[in-house]
Amino acid sequence: MRRLLTLIPILLLLGALALPAMAGVTCDGHLRLGGRTGEITTKVGQTSTTTKDTQLQEPKVNLNIKGDVADGVKALVELREEGGRRPVVRQALIELTNLIPGVSLRAGRIKLPSGGLQSVDNANSMENPLIDESISYSDIITLDTGAEATLALDPVESTVTLGIFRGGVPNDKPALLLKGAAKPVEGLDVSLLFYTSDETKKDAGALKDVITTYALTGQYKLPEPALTIKGMVGRNTHEEGDKKPETTCFGLQGSYDFNEMFWGALRFANSTKKEEKKEDSKSTEIAVGGGCNLAENTKIKVQWRSVKDENVGGVKGAEKTINALAGEIVVAF
Repeated sequence: MRRLLTLIPILLLLGALALPAMAGVTCDGHLRLGGRTGEITTKVGQTSTTTKDTQLQEPKVNLNIKGDVADGVKALVELREEGGRRPVVRQALIELTNLIPGVSLRAGRIKLPSGGLQSVDNANSMENPLIDESISYSDIITLDTGAEATLALDPVESTVTLGIFRGGVPNDKPALLLKGAAKPVEGLDVSLLFYTSDETKKDAGALKDVITTYALTGQYKLPEPALTIKGMVGRNTHEEGDKKPETTCFGLQGSYDFNEMFWGALRFANSTKKEEKKEDSKSTEIAVGGGCNLAENTKIKVQWRSVKDENVGGVKGAEKTINALAGEIVVAF
């Protein structure tokens, strides 16, 4: 079974390489260049250490190839190349839209939806106002192989998605995704997500290892003024043997378009992890950023970000603070 699931994305990729010969094929992507500079301060007891952190980001290229294989059948391949290394297949899937009215089916290597403010995969896209992902559930899981079905419901433009994926390697136990989304009023999008994966190994005497995540997200977009507000609350449990740490988080982000050329954004997020026999560890994040549209396909982004971690690793009084200024140029093609 595991071998079959592993072969699915490879077969889909080989099929997608033939997409340019088909009608209706589109290819788009973006290139990202940038870097950051800042300070990292760690404190344990009365000892405090501050180090400089300056990094240039390796060039990153994302490429999306889409095409109509047949009537009601679409294919998508997403590739990522970073720092001159071999491209990685981010997604390789087939989507069926005409099986049953209102039902679509996707199968293959799928990038699962984020339960948070934004995902790692869209953090540096043309649309995102800030540069990097938030501490608030930046990603549940990036990739998995399986299938998901989506049912569209009227009259509130709602959808229900059920996905069954391969669980953590090498156990081949299924992971389950259930997501509901709706647009109750104009400009408001709301989604509720549940995800669980059993990572328990097959070995005799292996400890139980189960991850479960719940998340509620919302986005409200106003055309005038050009204001977008995103919010989320989430909870994650990781049951590992007799341990069951719980993480809860909250995030709020707003972005405003001053005109067609300039925009600004502000984000606040908080995360708390509770674990038996350890102090509650907390993280608080503030990010302020903005950018400029140099051309239709070129954007410059800047961001100042501060993250403070308290009781790091469950150790009372252990702290870590990151303050960094980042810049990036994103070119779409």
